[in-house]
Amino acid sequence: MNPTSRKRLPFAGSAALAAAMLLTACSIGARPAPTLYDFGPPAARLTTAPATTPLAVEVRAPHWLDSPGIDYRLAYADAQRVQEYAGSRWLAPPAQLLAQRLRQQLGATAAASNVAAACILRVDLHEFSQVFEKEEQSAGVIQAQAVLLDARRRLIAGRSFAIERPAGSADARGAAAALLAASDALGGELAGWLNSSAPTARACAGSLGANAGDSAARLPPAAEVPPAATPVLR
Repeated sequence: MNPTSRKRLPFAGSAALAAAMLLTACSIGARPAPTLYDFGPPAARLTTAPATTPLAVEVRAPHWLDSPGIDYRLAYADAQRVQEYAGSRWLAPPAQLLAQRLRQQLGATAAASNVAAACILRVDLHEFSQVFEKEEQSAGVIQAQAVLLDARRRLIAGRSFAIERPAGSADARGAAAALLAASDALGGELAGWLNSSAPTARACAGSLGANAGDSAARLPPAAEVPPAATPVLR
Protein backbone atom coordinates (compact mmCIF):
# COMPACT_ATOMS: atom_id res chain seq x y z
CA MET A 1 0.00 0.00 0.00
CA ASN A 2 1.25 3.46 -0.81
CA PRO A 3 2.43 5.13 2.42
CA THR A 4 0.95 8.46 1.33
CA SER A 5 -2.48 6.91 0.90
CA ARG A 6 -2.16 5.26 4.32
CA LYS A 7 -1.58 8.66 5.97
CA ARG A 8 -4.63 10.23 4.32
CA LEU A 9 -7.10 7.62 5.48
CA PRO A 10 -7.62 9.01 9.00
CA PHE A 11 -8.24 12.52 7.59
CA ALA A 12 -10.77 11.24 5.05
CA GLY A 13 -12.56 9.30 7.77
CA SER A 14 -12.68 12.33 10.06
CA ALA A 15 -14.07 14.49 7.29
CA ALA A 16 -16.81 11.98 6.54
CA LEU A 17 -17.67 11.69 10.24
CA ALA A 18 -17.81 15.49 10.61
CA ALA A 19 -20.11 15.78 7.58
CA ALA A 20 -22.41 13.10 8.96
CA MET A 21 -22.56 14.83 12.34
CA LEU A 22 -23.36 18.17 10.68
CA LEU A 23 -26.21 16.65 8.67
CA THR A 24 -27.60 14.99 11.80
CA ALA A 25 -27.46 18.26 13.75
CA CYS A 26 -29.23 20.10 10.95
CA SER A 27 -31.98 17.51 10.76
CA ILE A 28 -32.49 17.58 14.52
CA GLY A 29 -32.50 21.39 14.73
CA ALA A 30 -34.84 21.96 11.76
CA ARG A 31 -38.44 22.67 12.70
CA PRO A 32 -41.38 22.36 10.33
CA ALA A 33 -43.11 25.58 9.37
CA PRO A 34 -46.20 26.26 11.53
CA THR A 35 -49.67 25.71 10.13
CA LEU A 36 -51.29 29.11 9.61
CA TYR A 37 -55.00 29.87 9.99
CA ASP A 38 -57.03 32.94 9.13
CA PHE A 39 -60.76 33.65 8.68
CA GLY A 40 -60.92 32.43 5.09
CA PRO A 41 -62.49 34.34 2.16
CA PRO A 42 -63.99 37.79 2.84
CA ALA A 43 -67.36 37.73 4.59
CA ALA A 44 -70.46 39.00 2.84
CA ARG A 45 -72.05 42.12 4.24
CA LEU A 46 -74.83 41.28 6.64
CA THR A 47 -78.35 42.13 5.54
CA THR A 48 -78.84 43.60 9.01
CA ALA A 49 -75.71 45.79 8.77
CA PRO A 50 -76.46 49.43 9.66
CA ALA A 51 -76.77 51.42 6.46
CA THR A 52 -77.92 54.83 7.65
CA THR A 53 -74.60 56.31 8.82
CA PRO A 54 -70.90 55.85 8.00
CA LEU A 55 -69.32 53.57 10.57
CA ALA A 56 -65.71 52.84 11.52
CA VAL A 57 -64.60 49.77 13.48
CA GLU A 58 -61.58 49.23 15.69
CA VAL A 59 -60.75 46.14 17.74
CA ARG A 60 -58.28 46.26 20.61
CA ALA A 61 -56.74 43.55 22.76
CA PRO A 62 -54.53 43.47 25.87
CA HIS A 63 -50.89 42.55 25.34
CA TRP A 64 -51.37 38.90 26.26
CA LEU A 65 -53.87 38.52 23.39
CA ASP A 66 -51.80 40.53 20.93
CA SER A 67 -49.96 37.56 19.43
CA PRO A 68 -50.68 34.99 16.70
CA GLY A 69 -50.83 32.05 19.12
CA ILE A 70 -54.00 29.93 19.09
CA ASP A 71 -55.04 29.77 22.74
CA TYR A 72 -56.93 27.07 24.60
CA ARG A 73 -57.99 26.38 28.20
CA LEU A 74 -58.61 23.05 29.90
CA ALA A 75 -61.40 24.36 32.12
CA TYR A 76 -62.03 20.92 33.61
CA ALA A 77 -58.44 20.83 34.92
CA ASP A 78 -57.30 24.43 35.43
CA ALA A 79 -59.45 27.21 33.97
CA GLN A 80 -56.89 29.87 34.87
CA ARG A 81 -54.16 28.36 32.75
CA VAL A 82 -53.90 29.56 29.14
CA GLN A 83 -51.98 27.40 26.67
CA GLU A 84 -51.09 27.66 23.00
CA TYR A 85 -51.17 25.00 20.31
CA ALA A 86 -47.67 24.02 19.24
CA GLY A 87 -47.05 24.12 15.49
CA SER A 88 -50.12 26.23 14.65
CA ARG A 89 -50.61 29.98 14.50
CA TRP A 90 -53.06 32.62 13.39
CA LEU A 91 -51.91 34.49 10.31
CA ALA A 92 -52.23 37.70 12.36
CA PRO A 93 -53.17 38.53 15.97
CA PRO A 94 -56.86 37.84 16.73
CA ALA A 95 -57.75 41.54 17.07
CA GLN A 96 -56.60 42.21 13.49
CA LEU A 97 -58.47 39.22 12.07
CA LEU A 98 -61.64 40.11 13.97
CA ALA A 99 -61.48 43.78 12.97
CA GLN A 100 -61.21 42.85 9.30
CA ARG A 101 -64.13 40.42 9.61
CA LEU A 102 -66.40 42.92 11.37
CA ARG A 103 -65.67 45.62 8.79
CA GLN A 104 -66.64 43.22 6.03
CA GLN A 105 -69.85 42.20 7.81
CA LEU A 106 -70.88 45.71 8.81
CA GLY A 107 -69.70 47.55 5.69
CA ALA A 108 -67.43 49.70 7.86
CA THR A 109 -64.04 51.33 7.48
CA ALA A 110 -60.93 51.13 9.64
CA ALA A 111 -60.78 53.52 12.56
CA ALA A 112 -57.27 54.56 11.52
CA SER A 113 -58.40 55.59 8.04
CA ASN A 114 -58.88 59.19 6.99
CA VAL A 115 -62.51 58.66 6.05
CA ALA A 116 -65.16 60.75 7.79
CA ALA A 117 -67.30 58.50 9.96
CA ALA A 118 -70.43 59.31 11.92
CA CYS A 119 -69.66 56.74 14.61
CA ILE A 120 -66.85 54.50 15.80
CA LEU A 121 -67.57 51.01 17.02
CA ARG A 122 -64.79 50.04 19.42
CA VAL A 123 -64.50 46.41 20.52
CA ASP A 124 -62.18 45.44 23.37
CA LEU A 125 -61.37 41.73 23.39
CA HIS A 126 -61.15 39.98 26.76
CA GLU A 127 -61.22 36.33 25.67
CA PHE A 128 -60.53 34.63 22.34
CA SER A 129 -59.79 30.96 22.91
CA GLN A 130 -60.95 27.37 22.70
CA VAL A 131 -62.32 26.30 26.09
CA PHE A 132 -62.56 22.62 27.03
CA GLU A 133 -65.30 21.78 29.52
CA LYS A 134 -64.41 18.11 29.04
CA GLU A 135 -61.64 16.34 27.14
CA GLU A 136 -63.84 15.87 24.08
CA GLN A 137 -66.14 18.86 24.54
CA SER A 138 -64.95 22.35 23.69
CA ALA A 139 -66.10 25.63 22.21
CA GLY A 140 -64.66 28.76 20.66
CA VAL A 141 -65.27 31.52 23.20
CA ILE A 142 -65.22 35.28 22.60
CA GLN A 143 -65.81 37.78 25.37
CA ALA A 144 -65.74 41.46 24.50
CA GLN A 145 -66.91 44.92 25.49
CA ALA A 146 -68.29 47.08 22.68
CA VAL A 147 -68.82 50.82 22.85
CA LEU A 148 -70.27 53.16 20.26
CA LEU A 149 -68.63 56.58 20.03
CA ASP A 150 -69.57 59.61 18.01
CA ALA A 151 -67.13 61.37 15.68
CA ARG A 152 -65.68 63.29 18.63
CA ARG A 153 -65.25 60.01 20.53
CA ARG A 154 -67.97 60.75 23.03
CA LEU A 155 -69.76 57.70 24.42
CA ILE A 156 -73.18 56.94 22.94
CA ALA A 157 -73.80 53.38 24.12
CA GLY A 158 -72.02 50.27 25.36
CA ARG A 159 -72.66 46.56 25.82
CA SER A 160 -70.83 43.37 26.78
CA PHE A 161 -70.90 40.29 24.54
CA ALA A 162 -70.17 36.63 25.32
CA ILE A 163 -70.27 34.26 22.35
CA GLU A 164 -69.66 30.50 22.23
CA ARG A 165 -69.66 28.15 19.27
CA PRO A 166 -68.92 24.40 19.54
CA ALA A 167 -65.62 23.07 18.20
CA GLY A 168 -65.65 20.05 15.93
CA SER A 169 -62.29 18.72 17.07
CA ALA A 170 -59.89 19.01 19.99
CA ASP A 171 -57.06 20.62 18.04
CA ALA A 172 -55.94 23.87 16.45
CA ARG A 173 -58.09 23.26 13.38
CA GLY A 174 -61.17 22.85 15.56
CA ALA A 175 -60.26 25.96 17.52
CA ALA A 176 -59.85 28.06 14.36
CA ALA A 177 -63.18 26.94 12.93
CA ALA A 178 -65.05 27.50 16.20
CA LEU A 179 -63.57 30.95 16.73
CA LEU A 180 -64.42 31.93 13.16
CA ALA A 181 -68.03 30.88 13.79
CA ALA A 182 -68.05 32.83 17.05
CA SER A 183 -66.63 35.89 15.29
CA ASP A 184 -69.37 35.77 12.65
CA ALA A 185 -71.98 35.41 15.40
CA LEU A 186 -70.50 38.43 17.16
CA GLY A 187 -70.82 40.44 13.95
CA GLY A 188 -74.50 39.49 13.75
CA GLU A 189 -75.14 40.49 17.36
CA LEU A 190 -73.32 43.78 16.92
CA ALA A 191 -75.40 44.57 13.84
CA GLY A 192 -78.60 43.82 15.75
CA TRP A 193 -77.48 45.99 18.65
CA LEU A 194 -76.59 48.92 16.39
CA ASN A 195 -79.99 48.71 14.69
CA SER A 196 -81.99 48.21 17.88
CA SER A 197 -82.16 51.86 18.90
CA ALA A 198 -83.28 54.79 16.75
CA PRO A 199 -81.63 57.33 19.10
CA THR A 200 -78.29 55.64 18.40
CA ALA A 201 -78.62 56.23 14.66
CA ARG A 202 -79.75 59.83 15.23
CA ALA A 203 -76.80 60.47 17.55
CA CYS A 204 -74.36 59.25 14.89
CA ALA A 205 -76.01 61.26 12.13
CA GLY A 206 -76.11 64.37 14.29
CA SER A 207 -72.47 63.93 15.18
CA LEU A 208 -71.45 63.77 11.53
CA GLY A 209 -73.54 66.79 10.61
CA ALA A 210 -72.25 68.90 13.48
CA ASN A 211 -68.69 68.15 12.46
CA ALA A 212 -69.00 68.43 8.69
CA GLY A 213 -65.86 70.00 7.34
CA ASP A 214 -64.31 69.88 10.82
CA SER A 215 -61.10 67.93 11.33
CA ALA A 216 -62.65 66.45 14.47
CA ALA A 217 -65.02 64.50 12.25
CA ARG A 218 -62.08 62.63 10.80
CA LEU A 219 -60.81 59.82 12.90
CA PRO A 220 -57.39 60.21 14.51
CA PRO A 221 -54.75 57.58 13.83
CA ALA A 222 -54.78 54.46 15.96
CA ALA A 223 -51.65 55.60 17.79
CA GLU A 224 -53.71 58.34 19.47
CA VAL A 225 -56.20 55.85 20.88
CA PRO A 226 -55.38 54.77 24.45
CA PRO A 227 -54.66 51.02 24.66
CA ALA A 228 -57.08 48.55 26.14
CA ALA A 229 -56.73 48.16 29.88
CA THR A 230 -54.60 45.20 30.85
CA PRO A 231 -56.46 42.73 33.12
CA VAL A 232 -54.94 40.82 35.98
CA LEU A 233 -52.39 38.38 34.59
CA ARG A 234 -53.63 34.83 34.40
